[in-house]
Amino acid sequence: MEYRFLDMQREGRILTVGLNRPPLNALGREFGEELFRAFTEAGQMEEVTVVVVRSLLEKAFVAGADIKEMAAMNREESEAFSKRLQETFSLLPRMRKVVIAAIQGHALGGGCELALACDYRFMAAGKGRIGLPMEEALAVERKYGLENLGSHDAKEGLAAFAERRKPDFRSR
Repeated sequence: MEYRFLDMQREGRILTVGLNRPPLNALGREFGEELFRAFTEAGQMEEVTVVVVRSLLEKAFVAGADIKEMAAMNREESEAFSKRLQETFSLLPRMRKVVIAAIQGHALGGGCELALACDYRFMAAGKGRIGLPMEEALAVERKYGLENLGSHDAKEGLAAFAERRKPDFRSR
């Protein structure tokens, strides 16, 4: 399959998905759709056992959403775009492969979410930062944390943190 912003290279059982949307790999509609297609394609490659997601740019793994593109969207378009990125990132943990984020440079917002969707994250030393805005971090924590932590105390701890109150732990 042809891609404008991605370079897929296979070497033996390892597939490398190179991200290349200058200047900072900002997530826009077309880039997001390419990621969806590439991750779907990678998931169907039976001979591949490891997928490495890396940037081909020096300064950023993925520096978040394309703010200019999002500013031009209406609410419905923005919500559809966000949902599609969530669907895209959800493909990674469902792959029957080891998925590695090789992070060089910044991994912010959606870039951090992409890295978190991978099984392993390795970040190069340097000035790169990884993170989410606070409200996005809480939403990610609630969505994925509550799904993966089934005890009452885990759920209560996360809810209390998000609501800025003292937790009511019951040792369950």
